[in-house]
Amino acid sequence: PIPTPSALPTASPTPYIENQSLSAELPFKLGESLSYSVSSKGRKISTLQFNVDSRKLLQGVDTLVIKAKVTDQGDGSIFSTGDSAEVWVDPYTLVPNRLNAQLNGALSAWSTQIAFNQIAGSVTTGGAQGFEVPVGTHSLFSLAYAIRSFNLRPSKDPKNPVNDTRVAVFLRDKAYILTLRPSSNDQIEIKGRKVQAQLITILTGDGKLDALRPKVWLSTDSTRVPLRVSIGAYQADLIR
Repeated sequence: PIPTPSALPTASPTPYIENQSLSAELPFKLGESLSYSVSSKGRKISTLQFNVDSRKLLQGVDTLVIKAKVTDQGDGSIFSTGDSAEVWVDPYTLVPNRLNAQLNGALSAWSTQIAFNQIAGSVTTGGAQGFEVPVGTHSLFSLAYAIRSFNLRPSKDPKNPVNDTRVAVFLRDKAYILTLRPSSNDQIEIKGRKVQAQLITILTGDGKLDALRPKVWLSTDSTRVPLRVSIGAYQADLIR
């Protein structure tokens, strides 16, 4: 007799669950909200709010959605009410898949829709124009969160005091290789209170950008929150 094989059971796909907890290795959690006061030469310009908004399946991919918006346009010289941005990132590596920025007024030229292909090493802007970039390229928005997970310990070797970290960031129409140079911990004053922070100096290799001397101060606790960001005459301080 010819044996009749038994039918193999068909495995049911595991249903996707939205808003799953993020990896414990990340220094922030789902739902985190940060507010910054932006000023120039002591004059308040605006208030920005950043939110680790949700984790969901977007275009078939497990995605962490991070949002930013203007909550107070201040004198309106830079930001406007309604300015907002949204970045989709990988929940583990934090590299971006998509960036949508809706900006008005002085920053309207920076309104954009950018799609990142992290497998092919390419970026598409406005749904049409494409650029080759290194795999793992960030946007400035995604970098603001990824920098918190980087190993930015200053060198312990006095003969080799530099311990730089390099990361590719796409701006407008090209990828820049940013150098993040860590310093030892120091104190800064935020809202009249002195707090411990680590200064990270950012070098771009572009003379005009480097002349603005971009810097970020990270908290020294496990959250590694950006306490202060400065570029040129502008400064953003964490207020909430």
